[in-house]
Amino acid sequence: MTASAGSIGAALVGIATALTISRRRTIRAITAPGLAIGYALVITVDTTGALIVGYLAALTWWGIRLTAHTLRLAFPQPGTALRRLADRTGG
Repeated sequence: MTASAGSIGAALVGIATALTISRRRTIRAITAPGLAIGYALVITVDTTGALIVGYLAALTWWGIRLTAHTLRLAFPQPGTALRRLADRTGG
């Protein structure tokens, strides 16, 4: 792997991380170039694992946020739904 290919790949992972962690365009526009440059500058054989873990953490955050949003849509009144589940008799 050449240094330029590694830097380009790291920059793309930085952009992907920025796009994954936020839904707001302004925050994405500010953080994407910063993470792209930062990831491209620090890429070495020793840091690839840390960059991948950073992106996996962003994906995990995205998954948790999406799950919470889906649950809010499915159960707009969680108190009522929880009482209905608690009051249900086994039958």
